[in-house]
Order: sequence, then structure tokens, then C-alpha cells
Amino acid sequence: YVTFNTQREPFNDPKVREALSLAIDREYVAGTIMQGTYSPAKNFVGPGISDAEDGSSFEDETTKKYGDHFDITNYEADLEKAKKDGYYNAMGTNYPWGSNLTVSNNGILYNLAYLVSDDKELKDLSSYQVDYIMGMNVCGYSFLTGFGTNAAEHPHHRPSQAKGKAVPGMVVGGPNGEPADPYAISVLTGKAPARCYCDNDTAYSINEVAIYWNSPFIYILAAKAAK
Repeated sequence: YVTFNTQREPFNDPKVREALSLAIDREYVAGTIMQGTYSPAKNFVGPGISDAEDGSSFEDETTKKYGDHFDITNYEADLEKAKKDGYYNAMGTNYPWGSNLTVSNNGILYNLAYLVSDDKELKDLSSYQVDYIMGMNVCGYSFLTGFGTNAAEHPHHRPSQAKGKAVPGMVVGGPNGEPADPYAISVLTGKAPARCYCDNDTAYSINEVAIYWNSPFIYILAAKAAK
């Protein structure tokens, strides 16, 4: 996306903004510069944001793409799935883009289920999701910049890239079973989904930073610290 400061000339003129928009060859950028790993956005919402068929729900599309990560209607089965994993992770082989968001969201659901049921095992599982992000995972990485002996140091994050050092305290996307940027594709293709991680600032499908997978981590971190 390209943004404009519409309070300053010449960008306060809608015609100038429209001309610049029309001048960008989106097909060329997507197909050549980005080597086919991007689709051109035709409007404010890109084509990858919502591709659900007419009449289908978000939950249907999520399950179709990524599997049923945490089934709130049958959490006992989900707990068994998590306990079978060496790192108490219920995702199995479904590691989507921003998988650490799924990890944290699962942790929230485990904690909410604990508050309803008073089942200590659920609180422990919520706590283990924090441990996973902070290094208890098959990659041996802390996905929280600046924390841990082997923490992510090269996030796809413009301020960190400009500074030459990672801003501490950010959760990166984490393993992605379908890497979608040139660098990640070149080094991760063929690896098991849980191992599809690389600490490289050009690997935006693996190592980017987003508010919405940092915010649920704050919740589970607070839940872990709560008595």
C-alpha cells in the first residue's frame, strides 16, 4: 500500500492521488518485482484478505484452509491433541502465516476455559503457549525479539531494519507451512511445517510483525503471571 499525507501539497489534491494510483503498474510489481508471490490489490481490501465463497462463514473458510485449531465445543479432544505434541501445540501440521497468532489465540481459549471450569490443566496449557513463543518449540527460537538466548533478531519491521537492530518485545509471525516470499521459499521448501521458520528480515511471510498477533500474546502473558 502507498499512503499519502493529504494535508500537504500536492497530495491534498484528489486528482494527484488518483493519477499516482493509476500510474502504478500493479501487475508488473506483483509478477516481476515480487516474483509472483503477491497479487495486485484493486481496492482498499486486497484479494487475500477475504476469499470466502458467497454464503460461507469465516469459520468455514478458516477450517477449510487451516484445520480446526481449537474446537471450543469439544475442548477435551483438542487438549488431547495438544498433549500429544511435544510442545503442547494443537496445530498439528497446520501452521498458517502468522502461526504465533494461532498459538496465542489458543492460549486465550485455554485460559477462558480454565476460568469457566477451574480445570488446572487448562491453565497450564495456556501457560505452555507462552513458553512455546519464548523458545520451547522445535525451532529452538524465542519468537519474542530481545528476550531469550536465541531470540529473533531480524524481523520484517521497517523501524528495526532502519535502526539495524530489532526493537525488543515484538512477537514475529513464526513458522509458516506454506512460505510465500522468495527468501523463505528458497530456504524452507520441503521442511516440516513446524520447522518452517527463518530469522531473516526479507522473509515477510515468516518474520513480519503485526499488532494483532502481539495483542493476544499480551493476554496469555498476563494470564501466565496471574495467581
